[in-house]
Amino acid sequence: PIPTEEHSTFNTCCMKLVCHGCVYAASKMGIDNKCEFCRTPVVSCDEANLASVKARAQRKDPVAIMHLGDLHRHGRGALVSSSMSRAVELWTEAANLGSADAYCRLGVAYSYGNGVEQDVERGVSFYE
Repeated sequence: PIPTEEHSTFNTCCMKLVCHGCVYAASKMGIDNKCEFCRTPVVSCDEANLASVKARAQRKDPVAIMHLGDLHRHGRGALVSSSMSRAVELWTEAANLGSADAYCRLGVAYSYGNGVEQDVERGVSFYE
């Protein structure tokens, strides 16, 4: 499979990961400056995108909560501080709401001790 981190874009309007091939195909069909999935006009402002994600997270959207965790993992300058421990908290919340991707991220965090004390056995349990 193609690594999604390198070949796709996360659209905050609908919380969907859209591959670059779909973006290209949509532009060929004349769908420019709109989300390829939900057709919402694209917002290029990072603050507005973050506000959209936070609003969805407050409504307990597991994908939005997981994405907020991803933002904290990497940090986004003045928008979101880099905090692996905060990322783990958010991934835990998303996993409790049913996000399989959040379980995977927790498995990696615990297996390697990223933001939490290393616990390989617990890390493996998230993969099961």
